[in-house]
Amino acid sequence: MNRTKQYLLNDKILENVLVFLDPADLVSFSRLIYEYRNDKKYKTKFKKRIFNLLLHGLNDQDQYGFWNAFMNFKQLKKERPTAFTQHFVRVSSFIKDIRKDVDRTFPEIEKYSTEQGKASLLRVLVAVSNSIKELGYMQGLNYVAGVFSYYLKEEQAFWATLYLLEKLNAKDLLKENFETIHLLNYQFEVCLNNYLPSISNHLNGQPVTISYITTPWFITLYSYHLSLPKVSKEIELLTNLLIDC
Repeated sequence: MNRTKQYLLNDKILENVLVFLDPADLVSFSRLIYEYRNDKKYKTKFKKRIFNLLLHGLNDQDQYGFWNAFMNFKQLKKERPTAFTQHFVRVSSFIKDIRKDVDRTFPEIEKYSTEQGKASLLRVLVAVSNSIKELGYMQGLNYVAGVFSYYLKEEQAFWATLYLLEKLNAKDLLKENFETIHLLNYQFEVCLNNYLPSISNHLNGQPVTISYITTPWFITLYSYHLSLPKVSKEIELLTNLLIDC
């Protein structure tokens, strides 16, 4: 057994090392460890450790390292090398809808009040709509892509949005018949009725259904009703739960 493997199989050494790792390093280190020990206990331990660090929030400088560790932008581009070319970005049958939504995206954020910031987000959304033919563009994507576009470079934001939609199956939320959204709304109503019956009874007495409130939450991954820093943290936590790092 070589020394590296010996260290990775030593629980006490691992516990001491984990304390000094940031979220991005934890993701990379966890993959190295899984090569040597297929241990569900450590998979859970890493996820909890990453989750706890993310609860405190990432600073702007750590955003790229975290998302790249999870998604591997170079590998994503290698799989689809022409997905973000200039020609591909400029042409979309959804351009009118995308332009409308870009103007509504995080208006309180300075970047999205400038023409340059809006144009960058527009290019990301057009490229995404062209990449997922069965989805195209759906309202709500602008907020998700807007989070990535704020913290990452333009092409990285494209890959991050695509990864969330395709590899983590978030596109199921946006399918035209909204089957997954209807299911989530039903599950939310059942949970609310079981655990918070007084709130459920109050909402049921209102002129709108509970799904009227919750549908925008699920379609935009809560980004419509939260500030950008809070949405960023929420998407980071959600990704950590969904991904098999």
